Amino acid sequence: MGGTVPAARGDVSSEEPVIVMDTASSFIIYPEISFTHALTLGTFCTVKENTGAAVIFELTRESAVRGFDQGIDSSAMVELLSRLSGNRLDSNLGWTLKDWENRYAGVSLHQGIVLYLAEDRRYLAEANPVASLISRTLAPGVYLLSSGEKGEAAHALRKAGIDIIAQPPSGPINETGWSAGSSRNSFPRLKSSSAFSLLGFNESEASALIKAGSTDESALIKEKFRLVLEKMRLSKPERDELAARIERRLVLSEAQLEGASLRYEKLEARGLDYNGKALVARQAINLQVPVEIYLSGRKKNERVFGIPKALEKTENESILIIEQSGGIVRIPLGKISLLRRIKKSVFENDNL
Repeated sequence: MGGTVPAARGDVSSEEPVIVMDTASSFIIYPEISFTHALTLGTFCTVKENTGAAVIFELTRESAVRGFDQGIDSSAMVELLSRLSGNRLDSNLGWTLKDWENRYAGVSLHQGIVLYLAEDRRYLAEANPVASLISRTLAPGVYLLSSGEKGEAAHALRKAGIDIIAQPPSGPINETGWSAGSSRNSFPRLKSSSAFSLLGFNESEASALIKAGSTDESALIKEKFRLVLEKMRLSKPERDELAARIERRLVLSEAQLEGASLRYEKLEARGLDYNGKALVARQAINLQVPVEIYLSGRKKNERVFGIPKALEKTENESILIIEQSGGIVRIPLGKISLLRRIKKSVFENDNL
């Protein structure tokens, strides 16, 4: 640890003690003590009693551990107590604190990025930019870094000339040989500062996106695929189908656009397209997925949501039966200005 205790302005000399030891591990604070010293004592001591006229502090194992966690070692604690008390400490106090410190160092929990360097690479720990990131040496070749992200540490190692950097997954390895905390098909997150270049945008495309205010990563990905789609020679149904897949986030790479199997799937029908509305309705009935319906009439934008259960044919027209939370609704197809099928998930069965 090797922590030090800050000095206070107007520090008193050893002939003017500001604390008096009540027992071997407790002391009374005089009003003349500086705020800085009182605050520091509170870091590794606890208030035992406050009578209003006097405050008694106590040094316990738990309070000492709290001080160790703050970087104050046993020597600094003894030095401060000795100085503030006029060198009137029990001789056993220093031994007790040292024993607690040794036990404290024997078992410790650390949180953060850990760097391991093989023996022939440990010279990196003594040179920048890696050395500036090391906050503690846990063992020979094992270092706790001050960096909160692996990316920063990896960047520092690459600047130091390292071209291969191991980043094994966290979590136990299961029977398949993969970490329980990782995925076989994982994709690295995109940093907003480099998202344009990683997605392959050229300068003009990136400039247009910046002007449009596109900074969300998912929006950038979809916009890139839309630009690719605009350059492809496709029929309108094919283009509409691929555009719908992009919006539903089913496209993860350009290869899925170029080599896509484009079985056209009708998701909506409107107006006088009675055959189309009947087709969309039958698909939704078979899959038992919800539909969104816009009704024609005096009320503009009147919408109905529900799961279609049947399509009944009468002498004059076809009736779509919709199940809602409030009950059953019967809607003639002729009254529907727009019928749209809503896909529930990417795993929905498309075999109609």
